[in-house]
Amino acid sequence: MINNLKLDLNLNLRKLFTIFLFIVSTCVFIGTYRFSRTPNFNVEFVEIRLKKLDNNTENFFYRFKGEVNIFRKGLSGSLKNFAFTLSSDAKYITIKRVFPCKILIYVVERTPFLQIKTKKGIFTIDKDFVILDSTRRDSYLKGEKSTHALPMVIGFEEELANAGKHYKLSSSRLKVTGELLNLYNNSALSKHLFITAIDVKQANRLTVILSDGTSLILDENSLKDGFNSLPRIFSELRKNHINPKYIDLRFKEPVIGT
Repeated sequence: MINNLKLDLNLNLRKLFTIFLFIVSTCVFIGTYRFSRTPNFNVEFVEIRLKKLDNNTENFFYRFKGEVNIFRKGLSGSLKNFAFTLSSDAKYITIKRVFPCKILIYVVERTPFLQIKTKKGIFTIDKDFVILDSTRRDSYLKGEKSTHALPMVIGFEEELANAGKHYKLSSSRLKVTGELLNLYNNSALSKHLFITAIDVKQANRLTVILSDGTSLILDENSLKDGFNSLPRIFSELRKNHINPKYIDLRFKEPVIGT
């Protein structure tokens, strides 16, 4: 009998303790919610830090019309949409609340990587193969000091026939073109010459035009081998005062046209 009474007492204490915790938690939640909705948490201003293509940052400051609480539902989505109006080519948008009443928005623009020329016009593409909204022919940074015009690529009529801005291209040949550019930009030769155009119209063959007018002909299945041999080839050509019209790198021994 005594054991049963002790058991009932323990159960009642547990119930009371559970009810007590529930009441305390509810009060804390309601109190916190009400406090967060006080004027102390109304947004005073929004600061947008836009990182441009040249790595410079532009700052913009905005104020809401009327009172807007920093915890308002859907506020982040509205701010992201607003940030896109400043830069439709934004790649990253990060929103940070600085309590109690400030919001920071960090915007990083997509960097143009190449341009594709088609019958429809010229499309600017970034490294993720996303078509940028801008039709400007910006220079892109290469290293810290020098800038070069974007390479112009031809041969993607079909892939861009129905494409529009912000569309992400998935062409395997475009990925090969991107690999080609990355290999060249990381090579020693890129310090002296840059790529002005790339022709991908022919299957398994890529023709690259350098800034000195030299044409490089490559097999898309062995790009790395071709680029690895270029510094040696150009070094020998300079020693012999030869200005090549083209260098065909598809064979074991390169074919040089003068």
